[in-house]
Amino acid sequence: MNVRQKNMGFGMINDYSDANIQLINEKIKDYMIYFTQKDAGFSSKVNEHVLKVEMKEVTYNLAERLKKDLLIQGKDELVLADSAVKLMSKLHQLYSGTIKFESGNNKVIDDSKAQFIKQHFKDKKLLIFY
Repeated sequence: MNVRQKNMGFGMINDYSDANIQLINEKIKDYMIYFTQKDAGFSSKVNEHVLKVEMKEVTYNLAERLKKDLLIQGKDELVLADSAVKLMSKLHQLYSGTIKFESGNNKVIDDSKAQFIKQHFKDKKLLIFY
C-alpha cells in the first residue's frame, strides 16, 4: 500500500489514493455483500438522468476561495470550514445555491438550479429527492 501524507490546510492526513485496490478487495471480500437491484427484490428498474446546471460565477469563486483559505470573512458574516467534513458540507451548500453562516443565519447565493427546474419542468408534476 502506498500511503502518503497530504496537507489539507487544517492538518496532515493519510492519502490512500494510490492504494492497491485489488489487494485490499482480496483481504475484505469475506466481509462484503454485493447485491444488484434484482437480487435485492426490486421489481422496477431505476433510470437516472443527470441534468447539469451552470451556476453563477460567484458560486464557483466562493467555492474556490473556501477550498483555498478554509474561510470566507464577509462584512457581517463568516463561513468557516475548519474540518474536512465541514468543508464538504459548505461546498455542498454553495453548489446548491445557499450558505449557512457560523452565526446560524443563511443566505441564498445563487438560484440558478431553482430557475432551471422552474423553466425546464414547467407545467409538469415533479418530485425532487436531493
